[in-house]
Amino acid sequence: MTQSRSRVLGALLVFSLLACTSCGTAVNAATAGSSGASPASVTDQTRASDPLTGFVNIQDFERVIFVRSTQDVTNIGRANNVQKRAFVSATMYYDPPLAVQSVARYVGADSNAAFDLVAMRCQPSVPSKTQAVLATWPNVFKAVIADLGTLYTPSACPASPGDAVDKKVYCNALSFSDPPNTKAPLALAAMMDAGSATFQLTGAPSPTGSTTGADVFYDLYGIGYAFSGLGFSVKDSYLAGQNVPLTSAQMMEQSVVPEYLVANVTLAEGGCKCIRVKPYAGRDQGLLDWGRVLRVGSGSACTVLNQLP
Repeated sequence: MTQSRSRVLGALLVFSLLACTSCGTAVNAATAGSSGASPASVTDQTRASDPLTGFVNIQDFERVIFVRSTQDVTNIGRANNVQKRAFVSATMYYDPPLAVQSVARYVGADSNAAFDLVAMRCQPSVPSKTQAVLATWPNVFKAVIADLGTLYTPSACPASPGDAVDKKVYCNALSFSDPPNTKAPLALAAMMDAGSATFQLTGAPSPTGSTTGADVFYDLYGIGYAFSGLGFSVKDSYLAGQNVPLTSAQMMEQSVVPEYLVANVTLAEGGCKCIRVKPYAGRDQGLLDWGRVLRVGSGSACTVLNQLP
């Protein structure tokens, strides 16, 4: 990317971050008003992190997925010994309750009427268990260094052209630096350039068979083509998986709710309560009440229901 393009991208990102903050606060304006907290402080609360640990201050998350009837759900993410972290969103952005389909689309997914709906609300009592961080490129790089640190060490870098792609991802993450800068567009452009370059890496197969940086990110975290690295989910970005492209302006406009990466621990370890709702007509147009999920859900295996609670 040329310097001029980087500057333009950075400027767009700064503008989008301001715009997205306004969009995000609107989602929870009613809740914020009823609780006495301003929308600005609510948004600030959902993005602020502990300066010592880097973990976000809020500890109340939600996750919605759609799974086949034969698939067990025991962890926040896929229980396949490969995925290290999973995406969650801030529960307070969905109060008052929204329709199931709306919740799914705000986080970039879509509902699937033929599959079981799994909804989990997680309130970890020990933040170090879930290690929740904003899903930004700098935090993804930190996670990669930690999660692939059992396979590679800094002495193995830089990677050679014929090396496994996960080693290349590790070395790229290790080489990322995030120095302070008085020019926000330049700082943001450097972050996006690093994320884009790592996403597009190719190399020899990793232990999972992946040959691209994008595949490594999916293996480890469930990161897909719609991941922006700005800490916001891109609403309706599931369309990208159906070969419906979005412009940068559309992606920025649709970046509404914050997204986080959390350790892929068991439901119990994550302080989660989970329900599993079987398919029925109109299910995904029904309201998903997270207070009821907390009351009805189970922390060991998802409570199976025939209708939304």
